[in-house]
Amino acid sequence: MDLPLPELPFFEYAKPTTLDEATSLLVQNEGGVKVLVGGTDILVQIRAGHRQPNMLVDIKGLPGICDVTFDPKKGLHIGAAATMNAIAQHEAVHAYCGQTFGQ
Repeated sequence: MDLPLPELPFFEYAKPTTLDEATSLLVQNEGGVKVLVGGTDILVQIRAGHRQPNMLVDIKGLPGICDVTFDPKKGLHIGAAATMNAIAQHEAVHAYCGQTFGQ
C-alpha cells in the first residue's frame, strides 16, 4: 500500500555557476538557506517538516566541485561533491589503490 507523500512547501531555488554567486546567495539569505548537493537527504527532511528553508542553493554546478583530478606535483584532488563512482574509476586512484579496488 503506497501512502501519498506530503507536498513540498514553497521555497526558492538557485543554481549558481560561480563561487562568488553562491557565496552571495548564502550571505543574503543567512539563516533561511540550505545548501543542496546530492539532494536526497535535504528534500526528505523538508518533506517531513524537519527543515523549512526559504531557499535551496544547488552547488553541484560550481566549477571543480564534482571533479577528481591528479597532478604529479600537487597530488590527488577530490571535489566535495565527487561521487564514489568517479573516485573509484579515476586512473590515479587505481594506480595507487588498485588492490583495494580488486585490480
